[in-house]
Amino acid sequence: MKTVITDFSDVYYDFARLTGSEVMDCSRIGGTNCYCDDDAQIILKKKLSPYLPDVGDSERAGMHWLDSGDYHYLTKIWTDEIRSPFSLVLFDHHPDMQDSGFGDILSCGNWVKKVLETNVSVRNVVMIGVKDELRSLAAGEGLFFWGEEEVCRCSPFQLLEKTSSLNLCDNVYFSIDKDVLSMEHAATNWDQGRMSLLQLEIISDAIFKGRNVLGVDICGEMPESKGGTPGDFATNLRTDLELQHFFRKRLG
Repeated sequence: MKTVITDFSDVYYDFARLTGSEVMDCSRIGGTNCYCDDDAQIILKKKLSPYLPDVGDSERAGMHWLDSGDYHYLTKIWTDEIRSPFSLVLFDHHPDMQDSGFGDILSCGNWVKKVLETNVSVRNVVMIGVKDELRSLAAGEGLFFWGEEEVCRCSPFQLLEKTSSLNLCDNVYFSIDKDVLSMEHAATNWDQGRMSLLQLEIISDAIFKGRNVLGVDICGEMPESKGGTPGDFATNLRTDLELQHFFRKRLG
């Protein structure tokens, strides 16, 4: 299993050192902050091409750390080359289904919509933990909405029961924005939800059973440039290390 870190804002120094992971320095790539222009997409696809998921190739089923939620659009690039039917499992406090703000440019706010529009292999997107006020933005063919309120009031047994009823393909790809978590577990530069780390792990563990996981990506760091404090960095590092251990163990 390969861990790939794309670092745009210098947030992974301690994490990379403690996990022995290499960092892909992306700080000098222009046109990437919240929006990803065409030139930046070409550069990023070239950098990531040796690691992109390949169904049946366990060496490519890795952990992908994306930086802050401003770069969540990288999930589209990570999944563009998947050629077999798969489900995208999204933990996020926002549905990321907005219309493009500037022409047709890819952004952290519209990447899920673009995946559904352009990726012929994705069969459905299961959104978990999105705030209920945004339900109307997460409606449509191929979308399943499991809102924040329902997740947070479920017991562990109810979470397992609900997860077992999800309509998922044999192949799944996980994408996690830590803004879905409560502030006890994460500090992000977006408004956050109330999910606990335990709830996220219970649901994820149940999804893993009997399925081929093509990869797991995680974003939601808090850069110093966005107001991050030493306390924020410590909170995120603790959660990042836990998630790295949790998913790495299940990816083998």
